[in-house]
Amino acid sequence: SYYPISRYLSIQFSASRVQHGSNAIAYDYSKSYLVEEAIANILADELHIGYTTADFQLSRLDLNKDVIYEDDKTAELVEDFARKILPARCEKRKDYDTGYTSQSKRGKGLRVYRKDKDDNLAKKQRDELPPTIRFEFEINKSKLKRVFRCKLNLHQILTVPYFATLAWNCML
Repeated sequence: SYYPISRYLSIQFSASRVQHGSNAIAYDYSKSYLVEEAIANILADELHIGYTTADFQLSRLDLNKDVIYEDDKTAELVEDFARKILPARCEKRKDYDTGYTSQSKRGKGLRVYRKDKDDNLAKKQRDELPPTIRFEFEINKSKLKRVFRCKLNLHQILTVPYFATLAWNCML
């Protein structure tokens, strides 16, 4: 979204989807240049502006971690265990067939689901995935400040795996 009067530009994307065409494959930090080039090219082509990822501050970050299991039974046991995670005091829980979400009114929170049974993926992709449980945190701007204690730009979060690890550990 671009608002010319305020010169406010907001971009929203899945880094793994930009890299691989699907978010079923994990983001690869060694190929971060692909994502940065794609963003720069879109900005230049569509808006005729020459920004780089270092020019953007984070307003939200979605972190996910896929845990892959050898068999379906083990994945189901882990999924059952994950359902025992209590929602935070400001969150409400909603259960689905393939997982659950624990979210606040603003939509931020924890989501746990079976990626290999996700209807958002094509059937072929679901069939190719081993039993996989995805843990996903949505972190808003205020939580980002608490986690990192400084403002990170998009370039830093795309290229330095330490920042994602730090955020993941803080959220757990």
